[in-house]
Amino acid sequence: MWLCRSLLLILIAARSVQGQTQPNLVINGIVQDQSGAAFLGAEVYLLKDGEQQRATMTDASGTFRFDRLQPGNYELRTHKEGFKTDTTKLVVGTRSPARLRIVLSIETLNRRSP
Repeated sequence: MWLCRSLLLILIAARSVQGQTQPNLVINGIVQDQSGAAFLGAEVYLLKDGEQQRATMTDASGTFRFDRLQPGNYELRTHKEGFKTDTTKLVVGTRSPARLRIVLSIETLNRRSP
């Protein structure tokens, strides 16, 4: 009887470990200009602890998504030609952060007088 209980406990423990899955942590958002218009083709780089992990481009609605992330310290660098690069730092814990809204400002040009 004792052996049967021990085996049953071992099987239950093995099932619970097997049933544990890695959470699907996600960083997603939208990239817009100052008027609220979405950017198609803005480059979004994902860095973790200072090292680039992945890159993507925004779709026609200005959205991007990075999934299957591990908890940690992340940085997003968002770039579109003619606009200032935006840097957003965030911490991903046991839950995905809220959807981000990144607004890019027009890059100012320094003109030299002749």
